[in-house]
Amino acid sequence: MQNTLWKKDDDILRVLECHDDEVLVIDCKKLTMPTWKGIEALDGYIRCEDELDPKQYGFRDMDVLSPEAISDMHKRFTAVASILPFLSNERERSRMIALAAKQLSVSKHTVRNYLCLYLVYQDKVVLAPRGRGDGVALSTTSKRLQKMPLCRKLIVQKSESIEQFWARKLVWAVNQLDPGETLCWRRIRGYLNIKRERLNACIPYLTMFTDEATAKNIQKLLGKE
Repeated sequence: MQNTLWKKDDDILRVLECHDDEVLVIDCKKLTMPTWKGIEALDGYIRCEDELDPKQYGFRDMDVLSPEAISDMHKRFTAVASILPFLSNERERSRMIALAAKQLSVSKHTVRNYLCLYLVYQDKVVLAPRGRGDGVALSTTSKRLQKMPLCRKLIVQKSESIEQFWARKLVWAVNQLDPGETLCWRRIRGYLNIKRERLNACIPYLTMFTDEATAKNIQKLLGKE
């Protein structure tokens, strides 16, 4: 029963721990801190076999996150991971949340939000920033943008496809190498967090972000010359 999802109508609970006739649960919709409840709290609930998919709830895939967003995600996960062993002890949990808040230079409320997100989805990708630079596409059809034509025009001019984003990220990774350093997949894959097979789709856009010689070398690296 530990770390399982339970659903009743539109309500979803995750059972985090079990002890005798009590369960430590988190409400997946309200994103409130875990609480101990009697086992009868699950009456009427049906166990879910499928996990929650972050992408279905508006979170981005790891492949489209910027290096900065990935770095922030790992820092937040490290802080959250330090709290996990103390979930069932409210006093110790609060102490670790305070330490994590100091470590990240954020409020305790923010850390609690990170913790709840991770407990609900069990995927550290939900800890990545969801603002500027994380690959989230802006909608140019929103009513607010329709009232701001100059702003909408600029967004349309600056927007890029996911393949273009991958190409820009790949070129950025190559540029992190020292001058004269041999270009090889092993040296750049740590910068990317993009599956190699997906990079093939970005090849036509490489010359948008680098010279033809570098683009040709990258194509050789991917075996697509």
